[in-house]
Amino acid sequence: MADYRGIFSEETFLLTDSNSPVQMDHLGIWFADPADAVKAGCSGVVTPFDGDHEAGILVLSTANFPDDQGPLLQLREIE
Repeated sequence: MADYRGIFSEETFLLTDSNSPVQMDHLGIWFADPADAVKAGCSGVVTPFDGDHEAGILVLSTANFPDDQGPLLQLREIE
């Protein structure tokens, strides 16, 4: 078991081609390298979800939450 910390902001968003803001309330995590996925007993499928566009498979996704109820909305600031 491990603890992970991230830096998130309720102000984080991206803009679409039409300059419409999209909130970033969901989370997806991929293996950085397909070989790492294989070592963990997973598929070695290559996905484009990192800087060199050769990431491994999706490990975690919050896509099962409704669009306006992503789990990142539940995060609280740690002081």
